[in-house]
This record gives sequence, C-alpha cells and structure tokens, in this order.
Amino acid sequence: LNEAPWVVLTATASSLPPPPLGRSQNPVKVWPPGAKGKAPQPPPSKAKAKGPPGRPPVSKPSGAGAPAKKAAAPPPFGKRLHWRTIPAESLEDTIFEELRPWNEVAPPLDTRQLERLFAPPPERAPAPSSVARRSFGKAPASAPGAPGSKDLRGQVCLLDAKRAQNLAIVLRQVPLPLDELSEVLRWMRVSHPITPDTLEHLYENLLPHLQESTELLEYAGPPEALRDVERQLLPLARLPRLKARLRTFLFSKVMPGQHSGLLERIRIWRSACSEVRDSKALRRVLGTVLRVGNFLNHGIDAPVAGGGEVRGFAVESLLRLRDFRAAQGGEASALHCVVLHLLPTDPRLVTQLRAELESCLGDVAIGALRDSIGRFQSEIDLVQGEIERFADEYRLDTAPSDAEGSGPLAVLQRLLEDANDMARSIQVELDDALVVAWKLLGYFGERRPEEPPPARSDEVSETVERFFNTVREFVASLEECWRDVLEQPRKLRLPGVPPAP
Repeated sequence: LNEAPWVVLTATASSLPPPPLGRSQNPVKVWPPGAKGKAPQPPPSKAKAKGPPGRPPVSKPSGAGAPAKKAAAPPPFGKRLHWRTIPAESLEDTIFEELRPWNEVAPPLDTRQLERLFAPPPERAPAPSSVARRSFGKAPASAPGAPGSKDLRGQVCLLDAKRAQNLAIVLRQVPLPLDELSEVLRWMRVSHPITPDTLEHLYENLLPHLQESTELLEYAGPPEALRDVERQLLPLARLPRLKARLRTFLFSKVMPGQHSGLLERIRIWRSACSEVRDSKALRRVLGTVLRVGNFLNHGIDAPVAGGGEVRGFAVESLLRLRDFRAAQGGEASALHCVVLHLLPTDPRLVTQLRAELESCLGDVAIGALRDSIGRFQSEIDLVQGEIERFADEYRLDTAPSDAEGSGPLAVLQRLLEDANDMARSIQVELDDALVVAWKLLGYFGERRPEEPPPARSDEVSETVERFFNTVREFVASLEECWRDVLEQPRKLRLPGVPPAP
C-alpha cells in the first residue's frame, strides 16, 4: 500500500454543539490541542461521602442503646397448644379459682408417654391434602296451565284443569264441608273441634291457590252455574279477610300449647346452666386439661415459683385439643392424652359427664327459642292489627244462637288479652334465664359486665348459645377419644392402656 500522510482534525471550543436540555448547566471545558500542562480534574460530586474513601457508610441501628426484649422460652415439643389463656388477676370468682389440678390426690401425668408422642421427629414430610368436591343439582320447574270457560256439561269453569285437580285433592282431606267451615270462620267459633292440622293444611295448600284465582274471587253469578270444585270454594272465596281469619283461628288453637312449650324450653335452658356450673366430672376434665396444656407448652406438671403456669383458659380452647397431634405418627392428640390421664382413676367419667349435663347436651338452641318467641309475638301483633284496622269486617249485626260472646270482634279481643298475658309470662322467664346464663359465662372466665345487656339483645343470645355449642361439641369429642383409647390403642400407638370396663 502507498503510504499517505495522516490528517488530524481538531475541534475548537467555539465549534462544539451546546449541551442538551435537562442536563447540568456547568460549562464543559475543552482543553485545546497543543496546550501545555495537564487537563483539569472533573468537578467533585455534590453528595457528601461518609467515612473514609473506599468504604461504604455504616448506618447505626435506630434502637441503639435500648435493652433487648427477653424472648419467650420455646415450647418443649417445638409447637404450642393454641389455647386462649385467662390472666391470673381475672380468675377471681371463676371456676378456675376453685380448681386444684396439682393437689395431692390427683395422680401425676405420664410425662414419658407425652414425650414419646409429641417429641418432634428428625424429618417429617407434609401430608398431602385433599379437597372434597360437591356437586349441586337443580330441580326442574313446572309451569301452570291455562283456565277454560265451560266443561262438557255446560258448567262454568273458573279454574284451569290442573289447579282444579290440585284443589280437589286438597278438599278430600278436609273433614267438614266448606260452607260449614266458612260459617265457623265468619263467626270465629274458636271452640269448634276442627283440628290445628286441618287449619294448617287449609292455610298452606288451599289458600294460595284460592288467592291466585281472581276469576273465582270476582265471580258474582249464581253458584249453581259453577262446576263442583268452584261451587265448594265459593263460600270461602267470598269471606272477607280470609287469610287473616284462618291464621288467627289457627293461633287460637295452638296458643296454649305454644305457651307451655316455650316455658318448658326456657326452663331446660336454666337447668343446663345449673348443670354446667355444678358438674363434678366437668371439673375433673378441666383440671386435667390445665395439667396437660401446661406440660405441652411449658414442660411443667407442678406449680412453679413466680406463678408461671397457666391457671385458666377460655372454654372455646377445649376444641383446640384435637388439633394438637402426635409428632411420631399415629392419630393421638392432646385430647387422647387427657383421656389417658383420667381413664385409670375414673373409668366411667364420660358416662357420669353425660348424666350430669343431660339438659346441656340436649336441645338448648337459644337462637331457635328466641325465634319461636318472636313468632308468638307476631301472631299477637296480627290479632292486634285486625282489631285496630279491620274491626268493621268482624262486626256482624245478627248472631246465631251458638255464636260465642257478642260476635267475632269480641272473640278477637278476648284472644288478644289471653295472648298478651302469656307473652308477658314468657318474657319474664326469658329475662331471668338470660341473667343466669350471663352469670355462668362470667363464672367460666368470660369477662362480662356485672349486669347483662337487655334481654332482647342478640349479642347475649349469640354468646350464650356459642358457649353451650362449645360444651356439646367438646363432650362429643371427649367421648369419641375415650372410645379410641379403649378400642384402638394400637392405632393410636398407646401401649399399656387398661382394658375397657
């Protein structure tokens, strides 16, 4: 290649383009070519460096100098029984103040058995979980038919064929003619021997069809021109306030029985409160739960200096015992260990517990009880409304010889007076039962005010019912674990279990 001289292009400061917008406005100094000396150093950064060059800044902790909190001692078995404890200062006048789970009479816990069951294994693979699937179906719907005008005999048909057939079936189960029933309802003869079942059958199965048959309700022609089923229904269709009359008549029949039944359910509720408070078997169980729980969480089976043991817990914590499972395989739980401690000295304890909690383990559905009381009051309000707003519909000028009192309006007034007396007696019993139940919650360590909220408060009912539901569920779990220990000790890996009595 032919060698050619190199050409060097240099730029002066005046020929450089201006700096782009948004960047630093410091001028860029260009050292002209051929100038003597060293080029100047770039300007220093505005950020102030901390510490010596070459080392990152060291930040001080925000809580420097503050004393570190003492960590709680880990549980001896690597996990805790998650019960809700009650502070020692809140145990006054509770059942836990009376319990002595570590007295001289109680046998010691089998701590070697607990250690063998709940000591954590070296490795444990998580068990696969399965999700239950549910399928849902839909019921087919049916559509009503259309009414006709006349049948083959020339009689007027105001109901469609399907509705007429359904009503004919309903009428076969009514033991008296409908014209007689109409007169009974018109004069409100509440002493008539018609049964509540018949009235309820008419209210639920006949009345809806009758109210939807507008042509029959508006019919003003002669009854002889109608088909047989329409002719039977016509007296009821023409009766004013039919729905309210039927419902009020039914209430007059069932009112005494409902009143007695509600009072009995309230008394059962109060008996359940007394049973839970006085049960000796339940006290034995609670004391054992305290001992097992303290050993599982703190490794102690005796009171310690300084009062570090747990002395009381919320009743809802009883359901957590089934969740504390053995670590070395098997299906044993902390509740099975409670059974293991009680079984040698009290082999018939679960039988005694069920006998002592007979009412509590029965039907103590407080929410359902309050709903029933509310329905009772709704029927009273219906009678009151009929008297206040529709009195003219119940005033009749000429009364037959067998009419009760001076007419249907007087019957409604006497019915209202009797119902109000019954409602007041129910409310008095309910208020007393709520006070007893609320005190029971305080006795079991629930921190509640001295006086309960008003008797109609939903909070009271929900809290009390949740308490009884917890006791029932726990007793059922205890009985199941009791059977497991007696019948399946190998499955639970429980050697040395005494035979069933």
